[in-house]
Amino acid sequence: MIVPVLMLLIPSFSEAQTRVINNNKLRVGNGSENSINNSGNMQQPFYYNSIAAQWRKLTYSNYALDNAYAVGGDGTNEWNTYGTIVQNPALTNQTIDYLGFTFTTAPNGYGTVVSKGNINVGGSLLEV
Repeated sequence: MIVPVLMLLIPSFSEAQTRVINNNKLRVGNGSENSINNSGNMQQPFYYNSIAAQWRKLTYSNYALDNAYAVGGDGTNEWNTYGTIVQNPALTNQTIDYLGFTFTTAPNGYGTVVSKGNINVGGSLLEV
């Protein structure tokens, strides 16, 4: 007697899996690294030049996009340059939510990626 067997193949999901935001026109990161770094910043952005058939940098050297946080300014300057400023702080308790990310061809995909964590700026604990 032959017994039919039903197999359901479910793709495995790994938190450690690399995710690259890439729609074949814009790419965040070098293509082999996660698009979000441990500061919650997007890695260096690139655009695809179809005439040269290659990816071109949108920032200098290999720099990610920067973030700066400041507290305690005196109100005389809209950029708070007289307070305590921290640039690109590493996030503690960082979580990265990939629920809005859709793989096209792994590790590439598109969608929403949300990075959340804590930083300390001038003695103030902030969630960003």
